[in-house]
Amino acid sequence: MHGTAHIHRLYWGMRVFLSLVLGLLSTLAAAESLPLVSSIEPGSPSERILRQRLDLLFGKAGLSYTLTYRPAQRAELELQNGQFAGDPARTLAFGLRHPQLLRLQAPLAISHYYAFSQQQRINSWQDLHGLSVSYPRGSRELEQILRGQATLWPVDSLQSCLAMVRAARSQICVTSSAVPLQRELSSLQRSWRISQFAPLAVYLYLQPEHAAAAQRLDPILSNLQPQFKPVQ
Repeated sequence: MHGTAHIHRLYWGMRVFLSLVLGLLSTLAAAESLPLVSSIEPGSPSERILRQRLDLLFGKAGLSYTLTYRPAQRAELELQNGQFAGDPARTLAFGLRHPQLLRLQAPLAISHYYAFSQQQRINSWQDLHGLSVSYPRGSRELEQILRGQATLWPVDSLQSCLAMVRAARSQICVTSSAVPLQRELSSLQRSWRISQFAPLAVYLYLQPEHAAAAQRLDPILSNLQPQFKPVQ
């Protein structure tokens, strides 16, 4: 009897110990921050919106993240090299180039493309056909849509993009982000035509080793959609 009672005590003691260990491991896994990379400019209105939505999403999932800025091409390269766990602001075209990545089904944000011209008003991609178009480097979706349809001039910034139009080196400047617009709009002459066209949805992509986090985040993001307004 004494031997049986001792065995039962050992058994329950081991169960308690294993439960504590598993609970600790689960807590540590949940507490591990996912390092994300983004080409959204730090301190911009768009980055603040992005962080607010990530805070809400990850908070409801009991997860945490860090967000590091890199220029678009460098961000893509470092994500591809495994230096980051994911990117929260990429288009559907990004997933076609990197099919190994996991994309959450619902978009994290919906914005628009913007066109700056001193003459033309742009309502659709077709309006850009046959024109000379400058754009901030790294907009792969724009390149994919307009390749062979327009003369493309990639530049390093929105300021350079607008300068191309001022110097008549391009007819239109197109940007795929509203990030710097509030800073630039006040400096533009009234004669400029500013067109908002073509919706742009951005998604959260994660590396395949973070499938558990993706499965945890996906239904929460879908439920949050009614709270997310389009980014202007």
